[in-house]
Amino acid sequence: MPASGDLNDKQFDEFRKNTTGKFIALFHATYCRYCKGFMPVWEAKVKSIPDATFARVDITDDNSTCWIEFGITAVPTLILFDNGKPVEKTISTPVNVVNEKDIDSMIAKCRLTRQSVTSLSS
Repeated sequence: MPASGDLNDKQFDEFRKNTTGKFIALFHATYCRYCKGFMPVWEAKVKSIPDATFARVDITDDNSTCWIEFGITAVPTLILFDNGKPVEKTISTPVNVVNEKDIDSMIAKCRLTRQSVTSLSS
């Protein structure tokens, strides 16, 4: 797994299947202005919270199909996974774009069940 940056579909699938416990994934698109606006919040959380696991996936890759698998209809989207399975999803809408409150809520849920995890992302 790359230590930083986006995961492609294959890397994310491998990461998801090999990660026990909970982690938060951000699905975004390079062209999305809301994603660009959320990215500084995401980056700050990843760097400042060592006891949570994160993954970031750019769905604009021509070969990306994970957005179909996980029912992503808009970006940015946050999904909380537990043992590789999605358990909670926050999808942006025109009136409610994913924000810091959403990621903080998922981080709190990760901390309730995991004592020690590693950080992945940039």
